[in-house]
Amino acid sequence: MKYEWDEGKNIENQINHDGISIEEVVPMFERGGYDVAFDGDHTDHQGDRFHAFGEIEHHGKIVAVFIEYIYDNPEDDTIRIISARKQDEV
Repeated sequence: MKYEWDEGKNIENQINHDGISIEEVVPMFERGGYDVAFDGDHTDHQGDRFHAFGEIEHHGKIVAVFIEYIYDNPEDDTIRIISARKQDEV
């Protein structure tokens, strides 16, 4: 699994959401143990959006918005992380 994000959005995310950087979310995806919900309100031409509810170091319970791209070769599968914020902001 690969992970990607827009660096400009990452900086904006840190400013708007208590210093949470998008790269801090990657370990949560790698270890599992989070819940996922489909976001039908924000799905568009880029793909289906999902919310992952889990915990990250230094920030506790968070929700991460992401798109998952699945390819024929599993090594190419990619999670594009859109944003991350504390769950109490939802």
